[in-house]
Amino acid sequence: MRDDLLGAQAAVDWSVSQIEVLSDRINGWIQSSPYTAVTEPDGDSGYDIIKARLVGEPLPLVINAEAGAIINMIRSSLDLLAVALAERNGAIGPKDVYFPIADDVLSFIDPKGGAIEKIYRLSTADRAQIKKLKPYEGGDNILFSLHRLDILRKHQRLVGVSPSMREGTLYQFGETYEVPEILYGHALEDGTPLWRISARKKAHADMRLAVRFTETPFGARRPVINVLKAFAARASEIIRMFNEFS
Repeated sequence: MRDDLLGAQAAVDWSVSQIEVLSDRINGWIQSSPYTAVTEPDGDSGYDIIKARLVGEPLPLVINAEAGAIINMIRSSLDLLAVALAERNGAIGPKDVYFPIADDVLSFIDPKGGAIEKIYRLSTADRAQIKKLKPYEGGDNILFSLHRLDILRKHQRLVGVSPSMREGTLYQFGETYEVPEILYGHALEDGTPLWRISARKKAHADMRLAVRFTETPFGARRPVINVLKAFAARASEIIRMFNEFS
């Protein structure tokens, strides 16, 4: 790789190494079985509700912090790339160059205040190449989600835990099977209702957990580790593209 892109790629490489650390931390927490499913009477005496109950430690706050740091480093790798491309075009230590990512195409191409202005110091060819990436929602949703989460991490928690209802299994005992009513929405907390089932049925729930981003246009509700790996792969792909293109 060309010397001027090594810093950008190093930021991605660091992120990839930290994703593995974070993955081990998340898996360790899940394997501790912090939640269990219990059957409790419903207000309607004819039914029971199966709820999630916290029996261990809640999701460690450090997981949210580490995910935010990884997102920021991947986003920064693209800014380092943009600065390197500006310097190739003759700019000396530019402080007004950033990799442009916008909310939509109009916010990207607007000649007055649009994100595209952030790369005016780049060569015509490099600017055209970045335009082809369509770094905005509806264009490249991976880049847009990376950018949005990098903003949100400063103001709110990005990470939450949820049961994977498709992988969770409700075992019913008796001669007939009854279709349960699924009650679960999104956020999992102590006492979150999962299913409603007839009180006549005996049931046992096997609940599997996943740690997910609470908001991302790219692959909504996908596990944190999968999303972070996609972010890192996309950033590395773009850096390699300019290693070969410019």
